[in-house]
Amino acid sequence: RCGQVVELEDPATGQLTQRWEPFSDALDAWMAGGAGQVTCPLCGQMAGFNDWHWASHWPFAIGFLGFTFWNWPELSEPFIAQMASHLRHRVVVTGGKL
Repeated sequence: RCGQVVELEDPATGQLTQRWEPFSDALDAWMAGGAGQVTCPLCGQMAGFNDWHWASHWPFAIGFLGFTFWNWPELSEPFIAQMASHLRHRVVVTGGKL
């Protein structure tokens, strides 16, 4: 919400920093049925885990529903929008290649 960058990984070592702990705790709370709220260490505002903007190559999201499409072309924006409309929830598209 504040737009600041919270470094969760030490760029020199690739190790998680102590700032990851609130996110880890939020994941644990979410897995136990809680809201998974994280308080920003920079501004003190609270936001749900999925409300954070992740600055990584692949998007990051947590959820109980996932779809895997093998050997499909890239999913179109209209298809993604239609899925989100049916689910009535934000849809995050990730990708990878084996």
